[in-house]
Amino acid sequence: MNKAARLLALALVASCHKQSAPKPVAQAPAPPPKVSAAVAVPAPAAAAPSVADEELVGEAPESDPTSETVTIKLVADPNRKARVFWGRKDLGLAPLEVTRPRGSGPLDLVVVTPGFLTLHTRVFTDRDDKLALRLYAPSEAPSLLGYRAEPSP
Repeated sequence: MNKAARLLALALVASCHKQSAPKPVAQAPAPPPKVSAAVAVPAPAAAAPSVADEELVGEAPESDPTSETVTIKLVADPNRKARVFWGRKDLGLAPLEVTRPRGSGPLDLVVVTPGFLTLHTRVFTDRDDKLALRLYAPSEAPSLLGYRAEPSP
């Protein structure tokens, strides 16, 4: 190894072993001054109750969580004549109740109502449930997420 290479290696080693100046140590903040008992502290103004102040309410437990069947209630305005289909099977007009074996898989339902958009929804058979069917008029369609106008022929 030549002399220039040795000097370069020595310079690199020396720069790696340089000692840096010690970092200043942060001092703890001074404790707040003590307040005598004679000083009155004004009470905070009455504020509206926050979400943290409200008590959370859970769902009511099922009447019989070990039953072999579940009941799914589909609720809609009876005057709208909303017909509910499960595949090709016509389940009837809403409001109605569907009874299925517990854990038999999801039901993909189609709700057809004259003068309203067709509604596609899914209900699960792991517990009793109630589903309110919200029907939309064609004039409300552009405001719905994922709506696309049908292509003209």
